[in-house]
Amino acid sequence: MIGKLALSLLPFLLALGYLTGWFVPFVSAALLSAKAAPGLWALLAALAFPLAFYLARGVRAGNEVKLSYLIAYLVVVIGPLAWLVNVTAISQVGNSLKVVELKELPNLVGVYRLIPLPTAYKYAIDRIQLPTHTIYYQETYVYYNGTRPIYNWLIEPEGVLNSLFRDPRGAVFVYADAYPPEVKIVRQDLTWGLHNYKLTPLFLDSLALESLFSGAFGKEVVWEDVADVYLNGQVVQLLPVVDYKPVFPGSLPYIDSYLVVYPNGTILKVRPEEAVRYGVPALPERVARRWVDALRVKDWVQAVFFHNTFTIRDVGDNPQPYLLLDEEGRPWWVFVAEPPGNTYSAYMILLVNASSTEPTIYVYKFDKPKIGVSKAYSYVMKAHPNWAWDSLKVQEPLPTTINSTFYWKLSVTTSDSRGLVSVEFVDADSGNAVSVSVKGKLNAEEVLASLLKGRVSKKEEPNLNELLRKIEQIKAELNELEEMVKEIASK
Repeated sequence: MIGKLALSLLPFLLALGYLTGWFVPFVSAALLSAKAAPGLWALLAALAFPLAFYLARGVRAGNEVKLSYLIAYLVVVIGPLAWLVNVTAISQVGNSLKVVELKELPNLVGVYRLIPLPTAYKYAIDRIQLPTHTIYYQETYVYYNGTRPIYNWLIEPEGVLNSLFRDPRGAVFVYADAYPPEVKIVRQDLTWGLHNYKLTPLFLDSLALESLFSGAFGKEVVWEDVADVYLNGQVVQLLPVVDYKPVFPGSLPYIDSYLVVYPNGTILKVRPEEAVRYGVPALPERVARRWVDALRVKDWVQAVFFHNTFTIRDVGDNPQPYLLLDEEGRPWWVFVAEPPGNTYSAYMILLVNASSTEPTIYVYKFDKPKIGVSKAYSYVMKAHPNWAWDSLKVQEPLPTTINSTFYWKLSVTTSDSRGLVSVEFVDADSGNAVSVSVKGKLNAEEVLASLLKGRVSKKEEPNLNELLRKIEQIKAELNELEEMVKEIASK
């Protein structure tokens, strides 16, 4: 009977094994899970013994196993203990991080990124003239070439059949420091992308499976932080590989390596520091965010029961952190922290060096609360009450420092994100807006130079007395002109 059942399941198991790479990804994921949460898995293994003993005794005695007992065991014992181990594990990770208090906030230049992601995507997708291929909105990563931020997408096959029988056709790069943005398309046949597969005699091959064979087995490839770079005439992909260092009961995530994928399908494993020569941060965004999230519950009792912590709020299409340069051109992952609950004011900046792999977080606390990321939008609308906001969008708040003043830099676009209307700088202390209208071409370096020299004036409410004085002055000049015309006509 058992042999017949196994024989009937054999075609299904063979098909499943072929499609999944003979279960290698599942084994890798299980190993990764054990390394990422050792305390939780140790607890579950320990609590499984009483459960197994209860079930075995009931079966031997011929007693009916009561489902209510199992549910009670899960809810009363396993659930709370798993939550406790999980929160203490995150707390232990937070305590393993090095925290450096800053007395002065470095100048953060958010001006370079003039073009928000939705606008860059619209310009990029308009240039893709292949009916079988497309680019996927969220599959971009921002890095800098000098001071030029670059959005990047692979031109991927679209649809199931195209994914099986067509390869990626190159990449598109959008330079975000000028408007209209510069768009560069590189046509190149690539062996691997994020959306294509290859039918081989042994298994259904993919970049995810190849990455496991190339050094990512039992580790995590951060797919949302994959960067596409054009270097020496080739489009190469950089896949960040994350591993975990045990700090029981938790594990500290760290960047283990990068996998460099070449157009011919060759995959090389390089150290994180070597990613810098490609223009990509050594530390991926995901790792920096996990470190800061762990720091939030460093003292888990205070954080959970007394709300004595901070919140990293994500607004719009650009979740924190923000990759910004300082005035010396060094890249930083920048977080703006707000109190938990309904208090939407910024009171702390956290910075992680994007060129370093050391688990160090730099903290700068404001002397007094600033306008938070959640409220920056409303100050832009307030500064332009006569604009047709039903046909406009305020996008991508980025922290920036100009003349020692902390601002929120925001972009106002048309509702379809295709047109950049203005670039707004909201003073995080006063709420006053510095507005840079976009008429024709605009360059980030020009905007920055104007702001530093103070040639862009703040938008202020008109003074009624001043307006009346100017009106009276114009009337007097008109009267003088009328007298002059009469005098000329009488001659």
